[in-house]
Amino acid sequence: MDQFELNKLFTAFPVALLLVKKNGDIIAASNAATSILGAQHGQLVTANLSKFSQFTEQEIVEILKQCSRSTTPILVPLKLINTETQSLLSSRGCLFKASLPEDDGINKIILHLEYQSTFSQSLVELNRQINKQKMLINELNQTNSELQRINSDLESFAYIASHDLRSPLRAIYQLASWLKEDLEGKIDKNDLSHLYLMQSRINRMERLLDDLLAFSRAGVREEFLEMTDVNLLISNVFETLNVDQSFSLKIENALPLIQTNRIPLEQIFLNLINNAIKHHDQGTGEITVKYSEIGQFHQFEITDDGPGIPSEFTDIVFTMFKTLRPRDEVEGSGIGLAIVKKIVESCGGAIKLMKNTPRGARFVFTWPIK
Repeated sequence: MDQFELNKLFTAFPVALLLVKKNGDIIAASNAATSILGAQHGQLVTANLSKFSQFTEQEIVEILKQCSRSTTPILVPLKLINTETQSLLSSRGCLFKASLPEDDGINKIILHLEYQSTFSQSLVELNRQINKQKMLINELNQTNSELQRINSDLESFAYIASHDLRSPLRAIYQLASWLKEDLEGKIDKNDLSHLYLMQSRINRMERLLDDLLAFSRAGVREEFLEMTDVNLLISNVFETLNVDQSFSLKIENALPLIQTNRIPLEQIFLNLINNAIKHHDQGTGEITVKYSEIGQFHQFEITDDGPGIPSEFTDIVFTMFKTLRPRDEVEGSGIGLAIVKKIVESCGGAIKLMKNTPRGARFVFTWPIK
């Protein structure tokens, strides 16, 4: 380490430290030490320690020899003098730290210009804080490990439940299909409607299993950033969902090209636009997308002209298994918006349902700018 690096290192120390040669010449000092001794840093590092003490230069050399021979730090009063006020700092002591390794035959010694008791108390407090931090880090690591285990167990459970339950459901669906074929023309319309209702319930159960699996995985995908044209992404999602082309899409302002994890963002738009189409009360309508940039976030608004959502349901629409209309009227598991909320929040954003006039629903969500 050269002299410049040494001075820079010592200057940054928050305590009063000096680095001296065995003859007492000061070669590095902290700002706190220059304040105690009442000297400019440049003056201090070019002087002998005896200039700031009532001891002579030879006496300083003898004290430093004593320090070098000691295997532990020792306390020796140096009768320090503040050169600005010429006052004796009689209350000051000097803790001699064990000497550093020799460099070109020059033995260097670190001096701490404080009481031994003060220094010891500082060390005790520092060690206490370090131990406390270590305990907190260990607790945090244990908690993280436990959360990872729980998340892994939940995902495994959701996958197993989805996979194991789907097989018997498909078998029941197939049996219902065979019954319809075998009994065609032999049963009345009421019994036939019961078979259709059975198959409808089976389809709903399969969708519920798929949504449960999607919810368990929401927000835990590996981060894969890619340049994404949001305008193209939304257009593709809308074309996929607008099968009979009875709805129109309006984009009020230019949508950005952003670097993001595309898949979860696409799933958010997929769920919100699908809800707008599925729950519309007129079979045709318009979906509007707005964009703005707010601080460190992209903000998107998805608005429709459907029946809207009453204000008393604002807080529960993001709750799992909550639907505002009977499932016999609109097929759905009640998990779609819960998935959207989980994805948005796991990626660092937020989503809320806003009041829209004169009718329709308006969802606003933020997405972090990477």
